[in-house]
Amino acid sequence: KAGATAGWVITAGTDISHATLPASQPSSTLVVPITGLYVGDTVTAVAVGGQVESAGANVTLVMSVRKLTNAAADNTDAEIGTDNVGTLTADTKIDSTNLGVTGLTEVIAADESLYVLLTGTTAGATDIDLTHLVVTISSV
Repeated sequence: KAGATAGWVITAGTDISHATLPASQPSSTLVVPITGLYVGDTVTAVAVGGQVESAGANVTLVMSVRKLTNAAADNTDAEIGTDNVGTLTADTKIDSTNLGVTGLTEVIAADESLYVLLTGTTAGATDIDLTHLVVTISSV
């Protein structure tokens, strides 16, 4: 889903699943839940797949892997890992080599869920097009 800062377009009316951040968007956020996890699974890595068209201008993209924990008083939200692509100035494929968090040892409990918070900035004539997450787990 588009986050608190507008800009991302989800699927954009096509028959494929993707999220696009069009040109001239500052610090736009996108929230992507990590689904299909079972209690006891250990998440060891998370990466993003997609591409950037830069047209020679600056594009940035930051990924924060986050955990929500349910509690009676209030849910808590904590970052468990982060990565960024730096400032891209050329068309670039996004994958685990340039946007991924490794070395995680996050064991999923009954009252927890994970998600990825992405923050992107695009200049004129640039865009970001993301298609998927790659989540590495050890199953119980």
